[in-house]
Amino acid sequence: MVELSNLTQSSLLKLLSDGTAEIVSRVSKSVVTINAGTGRGSGIVWNSEGMVITCNHVIGNNEKIRVGQYGVKQVEAKIIGQDRYSDVAVLSAEGLSLPQIEVGKHEELSVGQLVLAIANPYNRRASATMGIVTSFRVPMRGTQGMRENMIFTDAKLSPGYSGGPLVDASGKMIGLNSAYMDNRGIAISVEAVKDSVERIIKHGSLKRAHLGLVTNNIELPSEIAGNSNIDQDSAIIVFSTESESPARQAGVLLGDIILGFNEKPVRNTYDLLRLLGDDIIGKSIKMKILRAEKIHEILVQLDSYDSNDD
Repeated sequence: MVELSNLTQSSLLKLLSDGTAEIVSRVSKSVVTINAGTGRGSGIVWNSEGMVITCNHVIGNNEKIRVGQYGVKQVEAKIIGQDRYSDVAVLSAEGLSLPQIEVGKHEELSVGQLVLAIANPYNRRASATMGIVTSFRVPMRGTQGMRENMIFTDAKLSPGYSGGPLVDASGKMIGLNSAYMDNRGIAISVEAVKDSVERIIKHGSLKRAHLGLVTNNIELPSEIAGNSNIDQDSAIIVFSTESESPARQAGVLLGDIILGFNEKPVRNTYDLLRLLGDDIIGKSIKMKILRAEKIHEILVQLDSYDSNDD
């Protein structure tokens, strides 16, 4: 390995330092303060029409929200929609004339990649922290269910970073910073953000198909897993069904083992949650179950669940 001279090392460090500062300066023009009364956090200018996105937990139940930036007059923001399930909220801030964020692609991520988290929770100059991607495309259980395609980094996120962007080395947004726990920064991938924003604009929240089940993961005994009709070693078992729910009306019983849903295997609760999208609301879907050591297929007519409903 060729050793770099001190001058070259110094030059490289300066290039890295200058490049990082330039990215923060450029991206921070699209990062705003979210003042929701009892909550404060950061937000991102999503488009040139004054649409701003942030984390739903930053907004909470507050209706009076102001959006601004250091040196820029704060404006009242109207809630277009918010979703507790995805932790995404969409605001309209008319009169806020700031550049929109440049959006990258989550699928181009790699573990070890340098990332920057940028925030502006107190209407001062933006702050930033840096780290690397430690894992991505990871599901995570949230307060409202499973969240998909999360990005984990070792970037330390201080209070107020929620709702700000996670950007790559070119300054493109690859995630929405959502939480910091177990010494890890957690961001929602930009693809999941885009999907949530589209659904929120359309419905006011994120609607999902509803089964009405309480389940838990189980390991299948080897004699069952070895069955020629079962190509999996785990599944989920039904503990209860809600009254008048699609599952109960379809005849799902306590103790049934769900092996598949909509022609796809169900190896754990996360698999089933992933399959309950809004595209199957109102449709009859096949569910493959194991009952008394026999495999059955039943049809379930799905209704919808709005994660903002109590």
